Amino acid sequence: MKPKKGVVWRTGKELAGRMNPAPNQSVHQEPEPPSPGDHGLALPGDNYSIPLALQMIDGASVPTGSGWFLRIGAIWFLVTAEHVIGAAYLGTASPSSRSNDLDILVPGVTGIIRLSGKVRASKQYDVAVIRLNDPGEVGTRWTPVTVADLVPSDDPPGEGWFEVDGWPVQRAAWKGDSLHGKDFRFIGKFDSGTLRCDPETDIFIALDLNDHGTLDGEPEIAPALAGISGSPVWRIASRGSPRLAGVQRSCTRVDQVVYIRATRWSVVRPLVEDLEPGLLRTAEQLVRP
Repeated sequence: MKPKKGVVWRTGKELAGRMNPAPNQSVHQEPEPPSPGDHGLALPGDNYSIPLALQMIDGASVPTGSGWFLRIGAIWFLVTAEHVIGAAYLGTASPSSRSNDLDILVPGVTGIIRLSGKVRASKQYDVAVIRLNDPGEVGTRWTPVTVADLVPSDDPPGEGWFEVDGWPVQRAAWKGDSLHGKDFRFIGKFDSGTLRCDPETDIFIALDLNDHGTLDGEPEIAPALAGISGSPVWRIASRGSPRLAGVQRSCTRVDQVVYIRATRWSVVRPLVEDLEPGLLRTAEQLVRP
């Protein structure tokens, strides 16, 4: 998966290689963290995670969070956290029966792209899926997740390593018809600490503020994480391609550790099915017969 050319923001890095066990390590022992700086690892490209904003009634562009596109055939969906786009659907009518009242904004190659569509959302799990009326030019700037990129139905709960890629408000500055910013990417192991967790629906990833570095292995001070809600969460491993595993929804800080909470893909997929009955199931059968 290579980033598209002609992008003004950070160029993505494809890190290849294999992670080998230590000389005396049993094959049954858990391997060391799959850190690209130490072992080499193929990660998702830069163009999956997108910054989102809403255009308010007074015309101001207000950053609200992050998200990602899902494309099945010719149909595009925007996936994010429910609280990120909830304000776009005003009034008392059911948002599932109409398009958004406020424009949802994403950066394009030459300017801002305005999106609209019908939504299915879960407040309980804080996820939302919008079936876009017209994706416009989003495909010229952003790479959509496809069915082949999704975790399989037997994806194991409560374990593994993950990558999160979101757009903190601290790093995203909307100026007129453009956005100047930088995303924040990090790798972490499933770890809920002492927080309440349902592994069947939750992914928890621990971010140690005292021991954090870039994907190149360089020390880095983590930014304030407000704005990464809705970002894609990828399951990664020492072998094979990364798989989209969930949607980031909240952060809880305990001392110097921030626990990133995400909703698993298995919870999100019924929302897609509800918007386009049978579409996802049919596509999955074609990819994984």
